[in-house]
Amino acid sequence: ENLNKNEKSEKKFFAKNDENLNKNEKSEKKNFAKNDENLNKNEKSEKKIFAKNDENLNKNEKSEKNIFAKNDENLNKNEKSEKKFFAKNDKNLNKNKNSEKNIFAKNDENLNKNENSEKNIFAKNDENLNKNEKSEKNIFAKNDENLNKNEKFEKKFFSKNDKNFNKIKSISCNKIENNFNFIYEIENDSILIEKNKKEIKRLQNSEFLTDYRFAGFIFGCDFSQNFNNKNEFSTVPVFGLQYENSITKKFKIITNVLYFNKNVNTKKEFEKLNYDFGSFSEKITIQNKKLHYLELPIFLQTQLNDKNFIDFGFSYSHLLTTSSDIKIIKTDYFGEKTENKFSKNGYMNAFENNDFSILLAYEFLFSERFKAILRFNYGLKDITKNNYFENEIINKNINFKILISYNLY
Repeated sequence: ENLNKNEKSEKKFFAKNDENLNKNEKSEKKNFAKNDENLNKNEKSEKKIFAKNDENLNKNEKSEKNIFAKNDENLNKNEKSEKKFFAKNDKNLNKNKNSEKNIFAKNDENLNKNENSEKNIFAKNDENLNKNEKSEKNIFAKNDENLNKNEKFEKKFFSKNDKNFNKIKSISCNKIENNFNFIYEIENDSILIEKNKKEIKRLQNSEFLTDYRFAGFIFGCDFSQNFNNKNEFSTVPVFGLQYENSITKKFKIITNVLYFNKNVNTKKEFEKLNYDFGSFSEKITIQNKKLHYLELPIFLQTQLNDKNFIDFGFSYSHLLTTSSDIKIIKTDYFGEKTENKFSKNGYMNAFENNDFSILLAYEFLFSERFKAILRFNYGLKDITKNNYFENEIINKNINFKILISYNLY
């Protein structure tokens, strides 16, 4: 029974499997049919896509042909424009070459003219220097003659003055002695005594009884402010000659001839463009260091007592020359720089040649020949040229001197 049951169950199972197999085969057939349909559809769609792609390729080929045709036209146009451009450039280059040739030719002419003018200038300068040397020689020769004449005249003048002084002194002393004797003889007569007292006083106070002239040397140092820095002071030597002439017992006229220099530190820069086988520039810096002066003071001296004196008067100063440091920086056509430094005298365009000042001094007499002098000078003029330095700064000669004088006779 169990076997029968199993056989029946197996038959049912196999029958179900057959049914399932049949169902699977039918479903597979349906699936294969659908796949065939889908394949057909895909083939048709692919054909349409390839047809469209062929159309697009044809269109792209046509557009590319049009683009290449346009590019060829543009290239031809560019080649023509480039040819025209290069032709114009060639013309412009030729013009520039011709203009450069003309410019260099003109520069050569200008250089030749400048060289000729410089030669003429140097020739004139040489002539002027020769003339100046000759004139200086003549001036020095005349000055030597005049000095010899003046020395002879002074010797004669001083010898005459000495004789006159001795005569006047002897006459005055004789008069005083005679008057004293006369007074002694008539001392009982009051009226005559009074008259002769006045005469005696007049003769005793006579200016002819004093030593009335001195000449000698004077030297010392000068203290003054620097121009650029008013807080800095410089000290320089002073030396020269002195002459005194008595007016009365208490008043004298005194004059000096002094040399001194003043320290300055002014600067001026110039730029200059030159042409000589190509252009080059020069930057010139002039730095003035010292001003050299000749001073001629004249003043009145009053005597306070036997040792102390007060002076007041005015002074004239003349600028002899200047000492300067020069720096020249030369830049050539290629930008290379060369520097040259040197010192030179004579750059006086920045300063006034003449100056006036008032002075006040105190003198102390050590002995018959030596005096100590304290002297203050206040300049009345601005000695710098503001147009040259392009400023409005006022610089005056204000200085303080400590001097020693020595009288020869």
